[in-house]
Amino acid sequence: MINLLLSLLLIALTAGASDVASLLKECDALIIQGRSKYREVVQKLNQILDTDPNNQKALYKRAEVRGMLKDNKKALADLSAHIAIKKTKQALQLRSKINTKTGNFEDAAADYMELMQIYSQSSSKHEKTKKFAEAKERVQTLRQLNKELEVLNRELQQNPKDVELNRKCVSWMDQYFIKEAKDTDKFRLQKIDCAIACKDHDAAQSELSYILAVQPQNLGAIYLKALSMKNMGASDAAIANLKRCLSLDPEYKDCMKLHKQIKKYNKVTDKFEKSINDVRWGDVLLHIDESLNMDSDPHNIDRLYFYKCKAHLEKRTLEEGKASCSDAIAYGGKDNPSSWELLVFRAEIHMLGGELDKAEEDLRAAAELNRNERRIREAQSRLETLKARANRKDHYKILGVPLTATASEIKKAYRKLAMKHHPDKVDVETEEEREKVNETFRDISNAYQVLSNEDLRRRYDAGEDIDDTSGGQQQQHHHHHHGFNNFNFGGGGGGFHFKFG
Repeated sequence: MINLLLSLLLIALTAGASDVASLLKECDALIIQGRSKYREVVQKLNQILDTDPNNQKALYKRAEVRGMLKDNKKALADLSAHIAIKKTKQALQLRSKINTKTGNFEDAAADYMELMQIYSQSSSKHEKTKKFAEAKERVQTLRQLNKELEVLNRELQQNPKDVELNRKCVSWMDQYFIKEAKDTDKFRLQKIDCAIACKDHDAAQSELSYILAVQPQNLGAIYLKALSMKNMGASDAAIANLKRCLSLDPEYKDCMKLHKQIKKYNKVTDKFEKSINDVRWGDVLLHIDESLNMDSDPHNIDRLYFYKCKAHLEKRTLEEGKASCSDAIAYGGKDNPSSWELLVFRAEIHMLGGELDKAEEDLRAAAELNRNERRIREAQSRLETLKARANRKDHYKILGVPLTATASEIKKAYRKLAMKHHPDKVDVETEEEREKVNETFRDISNAYQVLSNEDLRRRYDAGEDIDDTSGGQQQQHHHHHHGFNNFNFGGGGGGFHFKFG
């Protein structure tokens, strides 16, 4: 009876082995027919492994086919099952390749270490020398890549907006990581992140096109494409991509947040541009600050910096103007040809502040960038005029007001000085003292006449000799102040009248 059972078992095993061998041959024939048959091959191999989970040939072949189908996670699982039963060179070689292609560099290095041990004990001279050396080199390369990746990621975590660091990231992803790990998107996505951070829009769009061609519904890639478009200033294209993202998943948070941010930023940008057109420099500065509070590195940051510099010049806020213009020049680069206008703006601010040497330095730098620009020559001409008239009377100093003084501040300072220095209010004993008092009062009156008139003040600030062109009228109006009982402090009709004496 026992002999009969053993015979039946042997027959069953033989038949089973025969069936497995037959299925494996069928799989080989299907593989030769090409990729379209790979799914069918996997199904047949599943049949074998359902009845014999430890069949190493079937495990290896299924891992091989799954690898060709880019189903790398399952391929690695098959190879690990195969190696757990028995380590073979074939399985370790395939697993090391798949681990490398999927960016698992440390695991791949461990596989190559196992292969080095096998090769070192091989009777084959080729394996003991050449194959061993190749495996050792791969271990060193993969571990170095893994180390460099850890350092790069740590640096990026500490300085995520460092432009040079992100450029290095883009370069390294291209040269090393994507080249080695061809079957994973993680390094492509990291390259895209770094490219967006350093504004390498071509690199970002190239990788995004690659990913979306293979995975058109990859929400992360769609979001990054929208972000890249937004940073390029293509708001409409960015919004179109975000709408597509939200049509696939209305709750996708990154796309929802970016969509709201772009819409809000566009509204502020419209207000900013309108303020420029309406020549409302205070509002321009307000909307610039609004924009930068919403986005620290917007697509139009160079324009924001430009108009922040210009607005402070127009408002005569000199210290803020120098700082803003310096920031704008540093952002674009002092040697950038487009920086010439910012250098002229800063030179104008220096001239307003009496810093003629600094103004000359900026205008010289601007001329080196654009030798044919008329506005640079005009600014240089004004500078030469200011230098030639450096000894002229300083109306601001006479009234004791800063260059940025408002009309009301100028009027207030004038009234105070006029009351104090009016000839009728000052006791004098000699004719020489009387003349000195009259001269002081004339200087105060002349300074007020120039600085209280918007057009005269602008021309005076630009370096024109206002005292020469209008001095006769000023002298005629204020020459005989001594003995006057009334004085018009308003500079014209409707002014304030004070009685002295």
